[in-house]
Amino acid sequence: MTHTIYFAMEFHGAGDPYFGGTAADWALYNTGDGGQAFISAADAQRRKWVFAYFPTAAEAEHAGTAASTRKGGPSFCKRFPTR
Repeated sequence: MTHTIYFAMEFHGAGDPYFGGTAADWALYNTGDGGQAFISAADAQRRKWVFAYFPTAAEAEHAGTAASTRKGGPSFCKRFPTR
């Protein structure tokens, strides 16, 4: 049986930064104290936070909406099949 897991990303800003834009994206991570936050992969690695995965798209959407501080454009994506 194959299962799908989901994760949340947040996008904010407009235009490619290479061309002077302000767009950026962050993934949702578990903070280690029971919370969740959108941060960059580099910050998460330095803090040793774990990527947040969810069993349904609805749970990913709920957690992402609750954790959003920038009020950017959230995206709730399928990650990959698991066995």
